[in-house]
This record gives sequence, structure tokens and C-alpha cells, in this order.
Amino acid sequence: MSSVEDGGPPGLAPHGKAVIACSVVTAGLAGIIVGLRFFARLWPARLLGYEDWCIFTAWLFSAATTVGMYLQVRTGMGEHFDSLSLYQQQTFFKWSYLTIIFYNIGLALVKTSILLLYLRVLRDLNYRKACYIVLSIVVAVSLWTIMSSILFCVPIERNWDKSVAGHCLNLGAHWFTNAGINIATDFMILILPLPILPKIRQTRQQRISLYLIFALGFFVCIVSILRIPSLIVARNSTDTTVDSPGIAQWSVIELNTAIVCACLITLKPLATRFCPRILGATTKEADRPRGAGSDENEAVPATVGSKESGHPKPQISRGASEASTIYLNHDTFGGRSATETRVSRASIVEIPLPDLPDLEMGIKPIPLEENPTHKS
Repeated sequence: MSSVEDGGPPGLAPHGKAVIACSVVTAGLAGIIVGLRFFARLWPARLLGYEDWCIFTAWLFSAATTVGMYLQVRTGMGEHFDSLSLYQQQTFFKWSYLTIIFYNIGLALVKTSILLLYLRVLRDLNYRKACYIVLSIVVAVSLWTIMSSILFCVPIERNWDKSVAGHCLNLGAHWFTNAGINIATDFMILILPLPILPKIRQTRQQRISLYLIFALGFFVCIVSILRIPSLIVARNSTDTTVDSPGIAQWSVIELNTAIVCACLITLKPLATRFCPRILGATTKEADRPRGAGSDENEAVPATVGSKESGHPKPQISRGASEASTIYLNHDTFGGRSATETRVSRASIVEIPLPDLPDLEMGIKPIPLEENPTHKS
């Protein structure tokens, strides 16, 4: 007999075991990448931003999703619905209800983390406006997907106990609307920085690495699209528990792939330090101290989005051409420098690119290649 209350088929269904394996492996991989991200941010600078806490919280919800998938399998996922006891059926739907909420919150936090990272790294005013617009859209639609999942049936108990009087949203319309919203916002977030990428001053190998990272971002969009057929199968199913493993697997793959891709660009300091040839970094760049800097003229911020910068106080340039100038907002990149320089948090300064030391993608405001006389 089954260990689940009121009987039911013994053991775990093969498709259910596949769901558990997929959930554990992908969530475990995402957890390792998030851990490396925090290591890159904490060593040696010990600086974290809101985007880091967003991605960490997203992973916690990914872990909760994994637990939910396991409990769904324990209560009948992969088995024929009619072979389950009433207790198993209701428990399965209860954990399915909670897992969908965890999944939607996790995706919302991943997207928010990526946009906060964009805002921290790139300082162009027009680009920041676009980021804020997309962030507003993501927050609005995420609130819809989360709240519509929580209140899918009213009262809430009707989500797992159909004997309770009440009403529910149309299942197919709800699923496909949310899937379309997720895919649309995925593409918006991915396309947003593309106009900037060709202008970044990088070596060819670094540029290739950067484009590969964004190519992985397209993979997240592809996974979201590949998830749709499993939604169709589950929506048209007459045996819910038998046909649910497909959508379960694609959902955990989508969430955890998004977490991994959101972290990759923040791992550049570690790659530069331990595998400099991968990104085309020189030995000098790999050995250069992060954060404080051994030389007051060469110090660099510790990692992407650091709130503390090792740069000496920038000099205001009145004659720099607009094409060769970036804008550094000290509210984000300032704070106290290694040379104890204090700058007003509201100050905006103009910095001519040729006067700056080499800047690394993912570590400080990105220099753009708009001056035809400049040679990288």
C-alpha cells in the first residue's frame, strides 16, 4: 500500500520521478550559480545590491517550487487520476496551487533583478528611462500573474476542493495569458540592451563572450515558448495527474534557466580572476586587486553594480566632446573611495573616456565606442 493517506497506487510513477530529478538538478545548478554570484560580490568587496537579493529570493522560490513538485509526485503526479483517493486528489491540487504561485513569484523576481542590474551598470539617461518603463511593465504584469494565481478560485479552498461553492477563472485563458505575458516581457528585457552592445569598448574575445551570454538569454525565451505545448496538453487533458509532468518539468527548467542566465554576467570578475583566457583578460587585469586597489590611480570597483568605487575623484571636463563622454551617477557608483574621497550623492560629472583606466564590462559604467578617433 501507499504511504499516502487513504491508499492509492504504490510507489512513485516513472514520469513523477523524472519531475523530481529535473527539479532537483536544475534548482541545484541555479543555487550553485547564485552562490558564485554572491561570492563574486562579497569577495573581497563585501558589497551587495538590491538585484542580488532579488535573485537570491527568486532562488528560494525556485527551491520552494522544487519541494512543491516533489509533494505533487508523492500525492499522485504521473498516476491515473481515478486511481487516487479523494485525499490524494485534493492534496495534489493543493500543492499544485501553491507551486504555481511560487513559480510566478520566482519569475517576477528574476526579471526585476535583471532590470535593476541594467540600471546599475549603464548610465545613459535615455536607456535608464527605457529601463524604468520596462520595469514598470514587469511589475504591473507580475502583480497580475501572481494575484490571478492566488485568486484563481474564490473562495481559495475551491482550488483543491470542488465541492466548495464558488467560482474560478477560465483555466485555459488564464494559463495562456500568463504564458504570453512571460514571453513578451522576456523578449523586452533581452532586447533592451542590444543597441548598447556594439558600442561597448571590449576586446574581440570579450565581445564574443558577452554576446554568448545574451544568446543564452534567448534560450530562456525559447524554453518559455517550448513550454506552451505542455500547457495545451494539460489544458485538454481528461486525466490531470497523468498529463501534468510535462508542464511541471518545463516550468522548473524555465525558472532555473532564467536564474542562471541572470547571474552569468555578474560572474565576470571570477572568470577574469581564475580563467582570464576565457574572456581575453590580460594577466595584469586578472591580478589587479578589486575594490580598494593597490594604486589610487588604478583601483576599480569590486564587481558589477558595486556601491563603492576605487576610482580617484573624477575631474570635471568642460571641453570633452559629447560623443566620448559617459555620465557617472555617484548615487550608484560613488560612496567612499579607496582614497577617502567624498562626493555629493546628487552630483553628476562628465568624464572623458581617454582619461579613464580600462573599464571592464560588468564591473563599472560601460564605456561606449562612439568617438571615431578613439582606439580600443
